[in-house]
Amino acid sequence: LSTTPTMRGLVLALLLGCHVSQGVRRAPSPAGQSRLGRFRPGVLRSTADDDAEKAFDDAFKAFGERLAEEQALRKSGKGMTSREGTGKGPKMASPPRRPRQNAADRERQRAAMIEQGPSAELREIQAAPFFSWAKESDLEFFKRLGLIYAGTFLLLGLPIALVTYPGQDERLTAILAGSNGALAMVLLLLLRLAVGWGYIKDRLESDVLDYEETGWYDGFQSKKPEESAKKDKLLSSLEVVPVVKRISKASLAFGGILLASACLLKFQAPEDPYKAFDPEYLERLSRDDDAAAEAAAMAGGKPM
Repeated sequence: LSTTPTMRGLVLALLLGCHVSQGVRRAPSPAGQSRLGRFRPGVLRSTADDDAEKAFDDAFKAFGERLAEEQALRKSGKGMTSREGTGKGPKMASPPRRPRQNAADRERQRAAMIEQGPSAELREIQAAPFFSWAKESDLEFFKRLGLIYAGTFLLLGLPIALVTYPGQDERLTAILAGSNGALAMVLLLLLRLAVGWGYIKDRLESDVLDYEETGWYDGFQSKKPEESAKKDKLLSSLEVVPVVKRISKASLAFGGILLASACLLKFQAPEDPYKAFDPEYLERLSRDDDAAAEAAAMAGGKPM
């Protein structure tokens, strides 16, 4: 029978008590009186009775110690439980299980998976400003990048370069400097396009995706079904991979132009254009009239 230690002890005590009460009486002997016979005159015990009584005392003592141990464990509150039906003693309670998600949590996760799915993100980036340019043909894409270059050059690059190189003989230098600034702006745009489309490509080709319900602190992962994973990979090869290659080609082209323009600028203007603002240079001009006249001539007659 599977019983608790308390019930086991009570059953053992009952059986041993019955055995003692049914002991065999024999004639008195000088050394045969037990402890119970001394307190109960006329009742003499056999050696078997003495052994049974000793076993009963030991069992009762062990039962008391076991009971005290269990009570101490319950009072300590350490989360230990005893194994019923076995003599293996206490064991540590199993760690708490993660609570099951309720219907509201599952619904939020389902909504996040739909909203942040690779297909939805692909449709979103295809409709986004600038990002949608990359899905056009190569010629159309380069035309739009050329418009970005021209607008940046005329509105920002050239005006700033003319301030940096104000001399009449520095017009070519100013044009090269403004061109470098416009090319750098186009390369920054291409870098942003490459990062965005590369992210979509990775999401489509990955089998396990990360989602966020409201932020990074409550995100979760989900594995795609096999059919959905195949569909996303096919969509990536047809819709995203050509765009990524187009962006890479444009980046190489504009990067090569920027490198050539920077080399020409270095050859055309070997000196630092901000040398005139160096405190040591200004101090030397204040002491040397010939150097000041030469600097004024280089600046188009403006006093230095």
